[in-house]
Amino acid sequence: MSAFRPPIQRYATERIFAAREIHYLSGARDYDLEIVSEIVFTVEAGLSFFHTHGMGMGVILLFASTAVSTLVARRWLRSGLNALIGLSFLFPIGYLAYSAFILLYGKDAGIALAEQWLLIPFGSSAILGLVLASGAAAVAFVNERRVRRRATPRPEEEGEGWRRPPLAVVFASALLIFVAEIGGASMGRWTREINALARTWVLGAAPAHGLVGLRDVDEEIIDEALVKLDGGLRLFHLHAEGMGLVIFAGALVISTFVASPRLRRALYGLLTVGGFGFPFGYLLWSRVIPPLGVDRARAVAETAVLIPFGSAALAALWLLTLLLARDLFRAWRRRVGSRSPSEGAEPAPERGWAALPPVGLVLTSMLLLVLAEVGGAAMVKLKIPIERINRQQIEARPQVHGLVGVRQVDGEIVDRTLARADFALRLFHLHAEGMGLVIFAGGMTIRTFLASRWLRMALYAMLAVGGFFYPFGYLAWSLLIPRLGVERSKEVAEYVAWIPFGGAALAAVGVLAVVLALRLVRARRLAVARLFAPLWAIALAAASAGPARAHHVGVFVPKDTDITINFKQIKASAQAGRFDVAVKSFDDGILHDTMEQYEKVLPRGLEDGLRAALKSKDLPGAELRLSIFLAFLTKERVRDAVKRLKDPGLSPEERWGQARKILNAAWRYYNLADFVIMQRDAKASAVIRMGFEDAQSYLGGMMVDPMWAAGSQPCNPRPAKLPGEAAGAPPSNVRPVVPDERKARAALALMERTLEEAIREGALVARKGGAKEFLPSR
Repeated sequence: MSAFRPPIQRYATERIFAAREIHYLSGARDYDLEIVSEIVFTVEAGLSFFHTHGMGMGVILLFASTAVSTLVARRWLRSGLNALIGLSFLFPIGYLAYSAFILLYGKDAGIALAEQWLLIPFGSSAILGLVLASGAAAVAFVNERRVRRRATPRPEEEGEGWRRPPLAVVFASALLIFVAEIGGASMGRWTREINALARTWVLGAAPAHGLVGLRDVDEEIIDEALVKLDGGLRLFHLHAEGMGLVIFAGALVISTFVASPRLRRALYGLLTVGGFGFPFGYLLWSRVIPPLGVDRARAVAETAVLIPFGSAALAALWLLTLLLARDLFRAWRRRVGSRSPSEGAEPAPERGWAALPPVGLVLTSMLLLVLAEVGGAAMVKLKIPIERINRQQIEARPQVHGLVGVRQVDGEIVDRTLARADFALRLFHLHAEGMGLVIFAGGMTIRTFLASRWLRMALYAMLAVGGFFYPFGYLAWSLLIPRLGVERSKEVAEYVAWIPFGGAALAAVGVLAVVLALRLVRARRLAVARLFAPLWAIALAAASAGPARAHHVGVFVPKDTDITINFKQIKASAQAGRFDVAVKSFDDGILHDTMEQYEKVLPRGLEDGLRAALKSKDLPGAELRLSIFLAFLTKERVRDAVKRLKDPGLSPEERWGQARKILNAAWRYYNLADFVIMQRDAKASAVIRMGFEDAQSYLGGMMVDPMWAAGSQPCNPRPAKLPGEAAGAPPSNVRPVVPDERKARAALALMERTLEEAIREGALVARKGGAKEFLPSR
């Protein structure tokens, strides 16, 4: 997907324009491009979900079938459960159909078809199979306890295969995976209901979220809280699924390689309790976001769940990795000290299910899992220092990143680059955990089903080396982005890590899938169910391995308000010559309703003049009147900001914070009107723009979307010259001047007077029909 992203986007765009009716394109170029961009993003999301769910479901298939084959004695029940679990192979395929159906039938109809015919039935098959597997583990656990009470000694497993871990651990693993799938299904099925309930909770805790009581300001804050809440639910789904597999894999390693009973019990406890409890921290985070706010909710979740339970699981994995490294070193010393050439050779594969792979492969898998968890924890705890270092590296290389030394231009470039570096770091965490489990599952399958020793050794090497080093390509990409730029660093990561190591891992699982398919075809007396799940598991791993653009959950992108969306619809339709569509969009839209709401204070005849200009196909006249109305809304928000600064019931920090949020909403309106005002009076435009910047700076923040760098939170004052700062270096984008409320009020007052004058003069020009004199025809 990463390699063919441009052709995919190009093909999807062509298909959408070729079927404009089912995608509801209006014919207005700017508006249609926005709609097409949203649909293409949804198509890419389906491909991304195929990648993540394909890798996850492949490993789940293998481990679930292992548990069923071990715990279920009746052959017919075992075959039925394996077949039921195996049907979940088609669940990730549903996301491929999801992307294709969107292009064929439209966004809403395509998603509904994919859910109805693939995602819901095969996802339900996976959930039902996991429920029954969990039930089998629970029944086996109860039966084992009864046997122990009768003082019957537990038989020890013999041979070179995996030793069976405690049934309680297997049950916990299966239950966690089941809960993860239920959570993912519920999140998809009841998204609207969850958002509606969460919105009600957020509105009921307005002080915790800093709501200011203005709809166009508060909606952005509420949307950010809802996005973070949805991100927490998605992280719960992903981490519960992953940690369930980690518990199962770790328990197999503990039961097989750890000899001390006390140490085994301690590791079982740390891994099971820590791994089972850790994902619920994200569920807790989502639940407490509405009453506490995003930041406080994160702190509560980290303190109560994520840090203690995550540390327990991480400690178990670290200790287990060290024990495996010790055993591997001892085995190497015995092999080196042995004179017999046959000693130390790999034993013949056992005919039973899941024979033991080489210790080195298991160690590689465990080490990669440990590094993935360490990377995830570091990514959260060191986010601010990492971002600070990356920002310094970016600003020190203006030529690499296209910085021009102008604060208003550079801020957006720097923030976009920082977001890419953070995105790459998250992909390292995600792929390291996934590839660790793929190495573990692939090693089990290779050792169990392949008879040729040389083929086993080749696949072991390709899977271990390729799978281990492939995720580090994302780490290298993240580190190189500030130094080389996004595209150049991506090329380096591709040629150094993704192509060679990802290709090796992909070739290994592909060969393994082919070998299993041939064995399945040639089998005579072997039960199909015995190869059913592992074959499909490896096929899924082969299909989903390789670089892809996984979702960055929990990232908030500010949205347009209803007014700005309606404005863009009207303007884009008029510029495309579809004035009939523009008139309909105005009459049916919120812009018309808002004009009627402010009819008594707006310039006389503004609404009727706008409608008349659209009907007469007077594009400059329509643009001028639209900009007058947006300038009026800007002035109203500036007045609201002044009122907040005069509110004696608020603390200084609260006054500054609320005023900054209101100014951000005001800029959202003015940014769309600035072109017309600048054409009419460049001096007024400069005064208003500098007023925004000065007011934000004197309120302890900075200008945000869409032109200035994000950073509206208070931060430390910046001296006139930083120590060691080179002469002529571009100014920093993150450190405003010392807050000064008096100067902020003065800047706001000047903005208000300038906006009133611009509105008055613009209305006069509009009534005289003089818009064509200064607005070029486009």
